Amino acid sequence: MLDKIVIDDSGLSTDYGIERYFLDKAHEHGIEVLSVESVLMQVEALYGLTLQTQITALEVSLDNLENINDATRNMTAMYLNWVSGNEHELETFMHDSFAKLGEEYYNSVVLNRNVHMAETAIRYMAEEKKVFFVVGVGHLIGAGGIIDILDQEGYTVSKIS
Repeated sequence: MLDKIVIDDSGLSTDYGIERYFLDKAHEHGIEVLSVESVLMQVEALYGLTLQTQITALEVSLDNLENINDATRNMTAMYLNWVSGNEHELETFMHDSFAKLGEEYYNSVVLNRNVHMAETAIRYMAEEKKVFFVVGVGHLIGAGGIIDILDQEGYTVSKIS
């Protein structure tokens, strides 16, 4: 929740995110929306962390608030790199951000969820469902990202620009 303050300060809003856009379009056209993970799984990724990792995450969030201008610049830079498709800079940003939070946090919040989301995508494709996946960019890029996992499983993933 503290990170939402940084997002709000940057002028960005989840109300205008790509996920919201495609969810609204699907509902508008009566298209079934399938989940790649439940809200409970997202919550468990955070609440399953050790107390020390939770404390570290809180300290990082409080540091972001204390240095709100730097945090806002970082958030804006991440957004601009996303818009321009600069995967290298996005990966660097993700690496630097999660380095502060530690390996346990990254494994739980990103890598383990990536594996589950990729397995769900594979299951939907095996069921021959016509699907369009929308997930946060941090789950797609780099080693251990959904694209990497699907590629290792023999699937071809194409970027839409």
